[in-house]
Amino acid sequence: MGCSQSKEIAVRLGPNDASLWSYDVSGVKDPDLVIDRKNVDLDWFLVRNKEGETIVREPGSVAGQQFTLEKCKDCDVYVLDHLETVTMENCVNCRVFLGPMRSSFFIRDSQSCKVVVACQQFRLRDCKNCVFSLYSGTQPVLENAQDCQFSCFDYAHFKLQAQLDTAGLSVVNNSWSRIHDF
Repeated sequence: MGCSQSKEIAVRLGPNDASLWSYDVSGVKDPDLVIDRKNVDLDWFLVRNKEGETIVREPGSVAGQQFTLEKCKDCDVYVLDHLETVTMENCVNCRVFLGPMRSSFFIRDSQSCKVVVACQQFRLRDCKNCVFSLYSGTQPVLENAQDCQFSCFDYAHFKLQAQLDTAGLSVVNNSWSRIHDF
């Protein structure tokens, strides 16, 4: 079955369906899927200028927010939660595991990093000698990548499937190998 077998289906949203298209989370029952936006510590979502540290964000601690890694060296970073988008810049020799992303992962100016990532869109610029285990819902885009390696995302943890569902990622739609290199 493919597009030729598909049927157009009309969908009408009711007044209680706003959470599908916005951050109205009043109907969400799983506490790991939402975050109290009134009491947010923005430093929790920004890892900057770290060296030789292990950073862990457990399920429910990021809850679909954007996340940034900047200027880290020799760090192990584990974000075991779903995310909106992640930016990784100027990192050297880091090992990074990121939970499923509803939107994009953008890495630039990094070298010798190992990254496990599941995202809707993957973008890379000016990186060298990095290794990626990748799930990408769309064609990954590379610009000025030197000696980077890619393999299919094949990792798991106890809340991964629910996080993939929350991020809108389907395991049967992985475009990791359809790389577009500028």
